[in-house]
Formats: sequence, structure tokens, C-alpha cells
Amino acid sequence: MKYLIGLDVGTSNVKAVLFDLEGNEILVKSEPTDVITFNGNWQEQDMIQVYDQCARCIKGIMDSGVARPEDVLAVGLSGQGEGVWMIDRDGNPVKRASLWSDGRASEILDYLTHENPDLFQYIFSINGSKSTVSNTLLQLAWYKKHMPEIFQPGNTVLNCKDWVRFRLTGNRNMEITDASVSTLHMKEGRYNTECFEALGIADLLQYMPPIIKSYEKAGEITEQASKETGLAVGTTVVGGALDVTITMVGVNAVNVGDIYAILGTTCCTGVVCDLNTLVPGSDKNASHVRHPKDGLCINILATMAGTPNLDWVIESVSNTSDFAEIERHVKDIPAGSGGIIYHPYITPAGERTPFYNPDARAGFFGLSTHSTRWHMVKAVYEGVAYSIKDCLYGVKEQGNIYLAGAAASPRCGRRSSPT
Repeated sequence: MKYLIGLDVGTSNVKAVLFDLEGNEILVKSEPTDVITFNGNWQEQDMIQVYDQCARCIKGIMDSGVARPEDVLAVGLSGQGEGVWMIDRDGNPVKRASLWSDGRASEILDYLTHENPDLFQYIFSINGSKSTVSNTLLQLAWYKKHMPEIFQPGNTVLNCKDWVRFRLTGNRNMEITDASVSTLHMKEGRYNTECFEALGIADLLQYMPPIIKSYEKAGEITEQASKETGLAVGTTVVGGALDVTITMVGVNAVNVGDIYAILGTTCCTGVVCDLNTLVPGSDKNASHVRHPKDGLCINILATMAGTPNLDWVIESVSNTSDFAEIERHVKDIPAGSGGIIYHPYITPAGERTPFYNPDARAGFFGLSTHSTRWHMVKAVYEGVAYSIKDCLYGVKEQGNIYLAGAAASPRCGRRSSPT
């Protein structure tokens, strides 16, 4: 029997999944990851640790004996996007990776939004996405200003899954859906040299690797990676895709107008659009990235926090972490949670969609002497749901809605319905 392995390099967990060729999930191995928070809103991860965890997850699958190394046809990757994952000429991390949730580039974004809005709009018109504090492009500008010593000959800027794929294959590439968040010319599929030049960082283009597509073969498992993962030398590794884009394929949102909501660390909502009719920068509420399927793009509406709000309320307000018990307490509370409204802006980096405010913070209002802990728990649930609705305000496309992500309960499964 033949198999495929999918590797997801998330912010909170890494996961390897063994699939048969019919798409059935056979075996899963996962490990939680560590996020290092400091300087208020800076967030980083140890690149070596992240790869080692990925290798252990794959090794766990291979050691199970379910699949022989020669039976695994290929490995595909998905992963968190944005941030900066940089390696030197020898393939070693230059420093810890700064993440999509890192807020250090807020000064660059403040300059664009408050002092040079024309440049902000120009960048928007090239790459189809509003600049945010987490963008690789803006973080590179910050690094050049504050840590120029990290840019040395032979260094390469990667994204998260590109780093892991490099360790598996030895090949340095940036995959197109990842690049499309901030460093790609959306329509032409090349690096947006115009934006690098406008920000005064054109010299950093030399550190950007060749771009590959999601479905392209990116390399093969090396001898070293074989020892670390248990996979056979020469096993095909494909480009993969940014996690919030490959989910579109996973839930079958592959037609113009299809919508999904990913209930994960980032509560991300996406709408499938036609790349050929896209006018980048024409819609002030749009942030487009490439769809893994050629000819399509996705209007990505990603908030800064989805499930972290649930993690917080379960740890700090609920007296149980058993979701079945929580459901028993909240199911009879009418919609509106007794008048309590919760704003789900719980990360230190504030909010980015559908508005940008690095100082936005979570909070309750409407509390009264009649409020219970369960009213507060349900208000958090509703607050996350309202944030999805807020993101979709004004969306004109018509299609199916799909629900995915860790917080989409297995009891419910994936849901779809016409909009």
C-alpha cells in the first residue's frame, strides 16, 4: 500500500499525518511548540527546535511500522506564514525566527499609515495586500534599520515551512503562496522589486530565494534527513503552501466565491477570488494572497487571535476544561450572553483585521450582578464569531461556506451552506 505524509508547521503545534491515496487519515503524530515572547510584543521561535520537532513527528510515523519507507510516495508541507526565518551560507539559522505575531515592525507600519499613506497605498497596489506589522517585507525593513549585521553574503530569507523543507531537501526556495503575503507582485508572480525599492531595501532582494509553486517538486529527502525522519533517501518533497491557503484546498474551497473560516490560533476567514480580474489595492478592506490553484487568489481576512481567546477564558474564567461540560452550562444561555459583549483582541500585538490597531485589547462590557462565569464564557465564544462576521461585512461573492480548524469540533465536522 502507498502513502503520503502531510507536515503542518503551526505556531502552536507541529503535526505529521500519514494518509492513504484516498485521502484517509491513517496516523497522526504531533508536538506542541514554544513561542518566546519578550520586549512586550516581540515573538520568536527557535528554528532548530522547530525542525527537530517536525523530524520527530515524521520519525514517529515511520517507527510505527504502519508504512515502510519505500511506501511513502511524497511529503507535502503547510505552515505558518510571514515573519523572517533566515539562514546563513552554511544553512544554519542566523537568529531565532521572528513570527507572524511579532510586533517589532510597528514603527515601520506607523510610518506608512501616518506619515506616508501614498507609499502604503502604492505597496497595496502592487501586492494586493494591506501592509501589516507581521509582514516579511516590513520586518525586513526593520531588520535593515536596527540589525543590519544579520545580512551577510550567502544568507537566505525563508518562511517557516521553507526552512523545514530546506532541512529535508537542502534546496533553498520560497513557495508562492507564502511569498504572496507581502513580497510578491500579485499579478505577475515575481518578487515585488518596486516595493523593496520604495522602502529603501532593494539591496535585500539578493537574500530572497527562487519562487516555486505549491504543487511543484521542491527536492528529495537527503541522507541526513533520512536519518532524522526515517524516510527513504530520494522521497519526493513538494512545495506545499501557506497554512491558511492550503486549507482552501483541504475543504474544497476551490471555486470563485467559496468562503472558509479557520478556527485556529489565527481566526482566518478567506474568500476565493479570480486572480485575472483582481485589481490590487482597489478594495481598502482586501488583503489578497495566491491560491494554490493557478488563476485564483484569496481575499484573506485574518484576525490576530481566534482560539487564544478560548484558551484564556477556559483557563481564567471557566472551572473546567471539559468542552462537553462547558456546553452543558452554556447551551441554554440565550444568544447575547445576557447583554455581555466581548472584544476578542487578546494578543499583545493588538488587531490587524478588519481594522489595524496595535493597541487594541480584549475586554468585556455589559457585566451586571446577574452575570455568571458561563455568561462570560459564552460571550467569548460569541465574540470570536462576531469577529468573523465583522471580517465578512461587505463581501459580495456568493458561494459555499466551510468551517475548519482545531476549534471546529469533531462532533460537528466540516459544515457548508450557501451564503
